[in-house]
Amino acid sequence: MRAAICSKKTKLLTALQIMSLAGGLDKMAAPRQARIMRPVANSTSRTEIAVDLKKILDGKAPDVLLKPNDVLIVPTSGKKAATLRTIETAIGLGTTAAATIYRY
Repeated sequence: MRAAICSKKTKLLTALQIMSLAGGLDKMAAPRQARIMRPVANSTSRTEIAVDLKKILDGKAPDVLLKPNDVLIVPTSGKKAATLRTIETAIGLGTTAAATIYRY
């Protein structure tokens, strides 16, 4: 999945719609640890909202509506990244691991 900046002034989007626009989940993503960073009114700080994208994808939790200026963060799974690095090292490839960030 790649970083995406979405600006839809006519319609609010959900976490899954933003994720889809960014190309879906990366093979090293940690969808259970996703979170939305939402600006606090009249402040420079943000509120962190936990979002379990795995449950949403499985239909076990409702999708979350993002508000303007929200940032959806899907971190990289350390375990998946370490396993992939081990495999890639064994076959001579390289990789980097980083969180995927979606700004709405």
